[in-house]
Amino acid sequence: MKQGKQVVISKKPSLSSSVDLMTLGEAIKYKRTSLGLSIKKTSELCQISDKTLQSIENGKDSKTSSVLHLANMLGLKIKIEGL
Repeated sequence: MKQGKQVVISKKPSLSSSVDLMTLGEAIKYKRTSLGLSIKKTSELCQISDKTLQSIENGKDSKTSSVLHLANMLGLKIKIEGL
C-alpha cells in the first residue's frame, strides 16, 4: 500500500490575549499538523477547498464562517472576553 506524505508538526504559535488572523491561522495549522492531518484530508473532512484552508492558515482574509467551522472541526475553542 502506498504511504502518503508525512505530516510535519508546525511550530506552536505564541498566543496572547489579542489574536490576529495570522496567529489564528498558525494555531489552526499547528492543531491540524499535530493531529497528523494533511491539507487534503483536512479540507475533505471540513468540506472546504484546499485553497481556503491554506488561506486561513496563512492569515489571509477568509469567510468568518469557514474559519469558525474549521476551528470547531479541529477541536479548537475560540473565546470572546471583555463584554
